[in-house]
Amino acid sequence: RAMAPLEAKWAKEERLLQQSLNALRIFGVAQAAPLVLAIMRKYEYKEISLKSARQSIELIEKFTFQFNALTQSRGGGGVSNMYAKLAQSVSACASTQEFSNFVSDMCEKFQERIPDEIEFTVPFSRLTYRATYTRDRNLIRYVLGHLARHFGMPAEVDINSLTIEHILPQSQGEESNDEFDVGAIGNLLFIGEKLNGNLDNKSFKDKIPKYTKEDLVYADPYLLEQKTWTDKKIAERGILLAQEGYQKIWNI
Repeated sequence: RAMAPLEAKWAKEERLLQQSLNALRIFGVAQAAPLVLAIMRKYEYKEISLKSARQSIELIEKFTFQFNALTQSRGGGGVSNMYAKLAQSVSACASTQEFSNFVSDMCEKFQERIPDEIEFTVPFSRLTYRATYTRDRNLIRYVLGHLARHFGMPAEVDINSLTIEHILPQSQGEESNDEFDVGAIGNLLFIGEKLNGNLDNKSFKDKIPKYTKEDLVYADPYLLEQKTWTDKKIAERGILLAQEGYQKIWNI
């Protein structure tokens, strides 16, 4: 189940664990596989609780998002060795307390390697999805899902039912390949598919009331306070979302 989370069967209470495992699949970080498998083996054999498995896998998710998916750090042998040693530590855990100590140790090792806030903010604010650039679509959906949940979306809402909205229509913005880009994360929002079709190329003035009233829109305060929308505001929002993400959503 650890390597194919979408194809496996999961109990309702395991949903968050499945989501973290699917995130790791999106990131494609092969180095972490031995550690993930070692933790999941403990869980499948009922040697650790669901809470412990979820907590530890979520830590790996947060670290690999920052270290690999976002900043694309080159860890080399040092990170591979770290994962290998952590996997050995998991296998050696003979009690709940030992596993708890292992999680604390893993957290410390991750904290030593994560990027600082500026190193996180620049690539985060430049995450891009548009018709002419779809390579990172799954990563963008992952990020938008976490942002939506952070800003109030109930856990039971299926993010597969949501679509990516460009606040400033793609036809009206620039492809600058930076935080001002019409496809940058600061211009993106998860909304319901029906609403997306209704909004289409409407002006921001027409869109903003919908963002505040529709059930399947979970927007950030910065966006909801705006009266106009420009490429400068796309960049500002991208930076604010990055700061929120670093400090509260993917913090370790």
